[in-house]
Amino acid sequence: MSCCCGGAKARRNEEGEGGWARMDARIGRFCEAMESWWVVAVSGLCVLAGFVLHVKGGHVGCEGGSPWWDPTLGAVLLCGLPMAYQALKALFVRRKITSGLLITMAMVAAIAIGELFAAGEVAFIMAVGEKLEDFTVGRASKGVKALIRLKDAVKKDIAVGEIVAVAPGEAFPCDGVVTGGETTVDQSIVTGESVPVRKVAGDPVYTGTLNRYGRVEIRATAVGADTSLEKIIRLVNEANNHKAPMQRLADRWASVLVPVALCVAVATLVVCHFALGIELRASLTRAVTVLVTFCPCALALATPTSVMAAIGQATKRGVLVKTGEALERMGAVDTVTFDKTGTLTKGTWANALARDADGRILAGAKMDVADELRETAPETVRRLRALGVRSYLLTGDHREIAEKFAAACGITDVRADLLPEEKVNAVKALTAEGRHVAMVGDGVNDAAAMKYADVGIAMADAGTDVATEASDIAIMNDDIASVAYLKRLAKACLNTIRFNITLSMGINFVAVLLGVLGLMSPVVGALVHNGGSFLVVLNAALLYDRKFR
Repeated sequence: MSCCCGGAKARRNEEGEGGWARMDARIGRFCEAMESWWVVAVSGLCVLAGFVLHVKGGHVGCEGGSPWWDPTLGAVLLCGLPMAYQALKALFVRRKITSGLLITMAMVAAIAIGELFAAGEVAFIMAVGEKLEDFTVGRASKGVKALIRLKDAVKKDIAVGEIVAVAPGEAFPCDGVVTGGETTVDQSIVTGESVPVRKVAGDPVYTGTLNRYGRVEIRATAVGADTSLEKIIRLVNEANNHKAPMQRLADRWASVLVPVALCVAVATLVVCHFALGIELRASLTRAVTVLVTFCPCALALATPTSVMAAIGQATKRGVLVKTGEALERMGAVDTVTFDKTGTLTKGTWANALARDADGRILAGAKMDVADELRETAPETVRRLRALGVRSYLLTGDHREIAEKFAAACGITDVRADLLPEEKVNAVKALTAEGRHVAMVGDGVNDAAAMKYADVGIAMADAGTDVATEASDIAIMNDDIASVAYLKRLAKACLNTIRFNITLSMGINFVAVLLGVLGLMSPVVGALVHNGGSFLVVLNAALLYDRKFR
């Protein structure tokens, strides 16, 4: 009997959990639908109509509350309910306090005393802040998809030990060893080497590298998941999971603001009503005003508006900043690691291999290297050094070549002959030292290292699609000097964010004090948020036109 009862109980628990999961999924889809821009726009119209109603009715700044049919109720339903659900779910399921919890408390308290306008206004402002932040913060990278397309392009059913013929212009379908013929191979996809490498019998070749000239036969040594290309894909995937997203600024403050706001509001109610003898409704109004003015509306706008202005500034300069997180991380960068070919150099060479009468490449023939250093590379390194940023060179090229170009740029830290995983290890080692690292590259072989770095920067004009899509920032203007510009822009953006935070917290402090003293109603407290938010947005907008050298 007990076993049967236990089994029935377990089934009921499973059914209950399944029912909750289905309900949560449905509510989640509804909340996502309510987060669209058109919903926020409609909510804004509701808030505007509510403001007009209050002005005409003479309610602004007065106690007595809003009429039950206040149009601002639309903003509460459209923006407030989804926010309240997510905040309560975060609290009870993930045991996490978010900024939405404080907004929910303020909305409930305001509605309880009939101040619908105050409730709708704070819900609307927070919804706008979240939409702006979502707009500036990208999520998934497309780099892995590009790598998979490359893998599929060379996919063949090959077994280890099988002999495979590869014609000129074809990509090698597996890792292997040359058994017959000779050729030159462009293996920059794996090693980043600027010069195609001569391959003869006994030399290794890698999946995805390009056979440039001669027809060769290879014996497969690694296929499928064991190939070098698959290893790069795994590295990029691991790197995607390695870099945790930055927490929203308002949520980082929420764990402090929520208990403080609640304590101040309760203390206001208790002191005003029980100690000072103020009537209960007036005391409740003061407590609600505290909750409303504590809401981090201007704080929520401080980051996304500054980031949007900075991204717009960078776009004018020919630099595509894909995420707000990337810009924030760039501000903290103290180490920049450069690839060489196509990054510090132009990545060009001449096709001048000596051949015999039959067209075969002569033994000992070398590519006529004509790779050139970018004109602005030395100045870029110097400006980074002036900003307190140390530069490293990480390249798959031979040490002699690497040191030559590094010396021309003024870089003293050089690591050469690196495979993709060795570049990743170099970035990991720098990160382990407590450094904030940006990786600048242009090839597939740089993609994983760019992902593991705090910020991945691609030279998009001369680079591969994989590197560009795997990056956080893409330099479209083909100017390496943009790296130093990005550092200055990011620092300016962070300074603007800090100033906006200070401004918004100062406004909130004054508003809370006035609310405690009974000199400000919940509606006026909500309108104060509009004023603070306007100042934050205005200051952020000035960043768009700021001049940087």
